[in-house]
Amino acid sequence: MRSFVTASKIAQRLCSPSRDGQELLPQLVAKLITSSIPKEVIREFRFPHGDQIYLHGADGILAVNDDVQHLYVPGGISLWEMGTSMNPKSKADEDFGEADGKLAQAFPNVIPPVVPDKATFVFVTSKSWESRKWIGEKRKASNWKNIKVLDAVDLEKWLEQCPDVMLWFADVCGLPAEGLYDAKQYLRKVGVDFGVSAMLPELIIAGRNEDMKQLSDLVLESNVEVYLRCESVSLAEAAYLAPVHQNMSVTPLTQPSEDVTVR
Repeated sequence: MRSFVTASKIAQRLCSPSRDGQELLPQLVAKLITSSIPKEVIREFRFPHGDQIYLHGADGILAVNDDVQHLYVPGGISLWEMGTSMNPKSKADEDFGEADGKLAQAFPNVIPPVVPDKATFVFVTSKSWESRKWIGEKRKASNWKNIKVLDAVDLEKWLEQCPDVMLWFADVCGLPAEGLYDAKQYLRKVGVDFGVSAMLPELIIAGRNEDMKQLSDLVLESNVEVYLRCESVSLAEAAYLAPVHQNMSVTPLTQPSEDVTVR
């Protein structure tokens, strides 16, 4: 789906002289990573955020299986630095100059010590930045295995792939998303309508395991229209979301309506 959190809105929210953007950007990146790759391929993960950004060392360290293939998450070992200033090149130069020394400190238990030609340097900026020239210069002057820059444009596109994170970020930023929920949020809303604190998927699925499995298979493995006949629109949407929520690490968004056709 298309993101309603645009690059300009990301820059507006995170490019700030205050600590607010500095505290939030690592949390956003961490959520995007864990929503993008299976948790079982992650071997090392550390992205301090909030009031922990004062800690020494890299803004983020990540080690995943070497065969991970993702547009924004490099396979193997990576060291992440982030900037929220209006001058991303200056911050990137400063962080890159210190990156070699931080790398070995980030993985102290790895023997032999991790060196740049075995790792990827990733710089994330909350501002739009044409960084190709900078990347080319740094690759020529260093021996890092790879160098990546993710700017606000990349973050917008990444958020499109992670609707649950996009909805979270919109809520944090106060962006309008009225009537739009992920599966977990909508099941909670249905629960409130029925007078309970949360409508658990197990409660909806109870006694309907075979039907729910067939529905889950249709939704997750095919691209056909699925028609649900239920006593109400809310029940139909809950019946759809319950098995999907149980079987997907990234839950879809839903906008309740009178149309209960599911594609």
